[in-house]
Amino acid sequence: MPRPATFTAEAVLERAMLLFWTQGYAGTSIQDLVEGTELLRGSLYHSFGDKRSLYIQTLQRYGHLALEQTFSAWNPEQSALNNVRAVLMQIVEMPDAEKRRGNMVCNCIIEVVPHDAEIASVVEGILDEFKRAFQSRLADAQQAKSIDAGTNTKALARYLVSSLQGLCVTAKGGATREELLDIVETTLLAVR
Repeated sequence: MPRPATFTAEAVLERAMLLFWTQGYAGTSIQDLVEGTELLRGSLYHSFGDKRSLYIQTLQRYGHLALEQTFSAWNPEQSALNNVRAVLMQIVEMPDAEKRRGNMVCNCIIEVVPHDAEIASVVEGILDEFKRAFQSRLADAQQAKSIDAGTNTKALARYLVSSLQGLCVTAKGGATREELLDIVETTLLAVR
């Protein structure tokens, strides 16, 4: 009779996610994952598959958590402009260590997506969720007359996701607070 698992999948995925997020896919070895998750190699493979499968699971987890965190700043009682500012300011206000780690999705786009069609599809799905979330909120703001009735909310949502990614990469690159604030204010011109 097999022994019952003495770990929770969520805890293991969280630890693995932090490793991949910090060290990248190529920079994270199976031994790093064994040590970081505190699982035996066999248990890790049995429960989560190979390194690539585990990476995909952690990427999906990151995407879900990032979506929740991003839109936790959105207050339907506020204007679209104030809400977009609040979303972008989450990046500006991050501690420097978090800025240097970057955004796991952006890191993946640079490191893995050009070489792996399946992971590219996972990333596309995550970004599509962000676009839909922005578009839905922008459409609500448009109905509330918080943004112009003629605004193409689909195009604006795409632009905001791109701007969010660019802001994350720029912050990771060491941009000053002043530079990041300039980017935020320029991005907001598209919402006005």
